[in-house]
Amino acid sequence: MNALGKVLEAGVGSIDVMGGLNEIAGIVNPIAENDNSLALKSALLRAEMNFNRHRRPAPVHTYPPGHPCRADTRPFRCVVIFARQYLEELDDPWGPEKMRTGMGGANEAVIFMSRQLRERGYHVAVYGNPSAADIAAGQDEHGVEWFPFWAYDETNSPGVFVVWWHHQDAVAIGRNAHSRFLWFHYQQYAQRYTPAFMETIDGAFAMSHYHAAQMPDFAHPKTVVSANGIDPALFVDGINDPKRFIYASHPFYGLETLLKVPYAAITSQLSYHCRFGHLISDRTNAGMAKDSREGARFDARSVLRLDEGNAAIFGAKRRQREAIQKLN
Repeated sequence: MNALGKVLEAGVGSIDVMGGLNEIAGIVNPIAENDNSLALKSALLRAEMNFNRHRRPAPVHTYPPGHPCRADTRPFRCVVIFARQYLEELDDPWGPEKMRTGMGGANEAVIFMSRQLRERGYHVAVYGNPSAADIAAGQDEHGVEWFPFWAYDETNSPGVFVVWWHHQDAVAIGRNAHSRFLWFHYQQYAQRYTPAFMETIDGAFAMSHYHAAQMPDFAHPKTVVSANGIDPALFVDGINDPKRFIYASHPFYGLETLLKVPYAAITSQLSYHCRFGHLISDRTNAGMAKDSREGARFDARSVLRLDEGNAAIFGAKRRQREAIQKLN
């Protein structure tokens, strides 16, 4: 762990380090895992958390004795959502404050879900990458606590520990929780899961049957199909143009497949609007682009397909409410 900390201090990004750990664990396929690689990446995460505590002013948050997030008992009252970020992403904080300007859908899901759980009487703490203002506030107006993920005390025993996104390495951080869950919002790769890892969690929440089907057979009994929630307050009444088609996600997540659907005579009359709000900065995006050549080719194919007799309008970094007002 000390060696990994020295690697981080040398300025090497966590994503790059993970690639090196795969080589150490004997993995050739970059989207695969084995038990050794998962153990190494959990050690890397602890090194990152320790590194961040020295680099950023946020000590380990300690709950007082008797607090449900310190030592929960049945019926469980504390839910911890652990939303770790890579080092490359830390300069783009998100949380309640960013709701005013907009963020990615998976990030919004953490905010909305935590508020719904709070309304149901649970004590909810989100350990993610909140802004300085969110950290200073301690909790949002709904009573949800917000801390940097590196402030989590691994000796805590909350009732439920939920690992957001696809960070399998973070499950071990919540090893003292009474129950542990994965909550992924992304395509899954069966080769990333091992029987031993599945024994460490109580369940995995998938956003669709499509994502659930991508899990290995031995993981299906613990995979629960959930859904993306909708906040009715974000809907605005307005003119509904029957010839306007809005695709509000990254083109990589299914636009090309959708555009293959035959719309017969109306196809040439449709106007396609593709809106995707980027969470990461241009600097982070540039750093990750070196591994995205296929993604770039995909985007090019999508644009060409959209331009074949149709008006194509692409937009990015659009604030949600601004987009709603514009599209309505």
